[in-house]
Amino acid sequence: MFEHISLMTLDSLQKCVFSFDSNCEEACRLVHDFTDAIIQEWHCTLPDQGLDDLLKTKAKVKTLDFINVLLLAKDEDGKELSDEDI
Repeated sequence: MFEHISLMTLDSLQKCVFSFDSNCEEACRLVHDFTDAIIQEWHCTLPDQGLDDLLKTKAKVKTLDFINVLLLAKDEDGKELSDEDI
């Protein structure tokens, strides 16, 4: 597991720092698929729970997950982030 995470970290750093796609980690597709599934699950859950209810619940436990911050974020024009942006 350590080797896979290390290679994924290397891939991420090379992309962020150098805009270089090294593709040294073949498990990246697995990570992206997992992330996409979580985002879609939240997209389905958020409307059911309601934004106000979610924020009230999170305020009680004094935490707001990073995924929630991204899903609730809007750009300067008031447009929500796309799944790819998230």
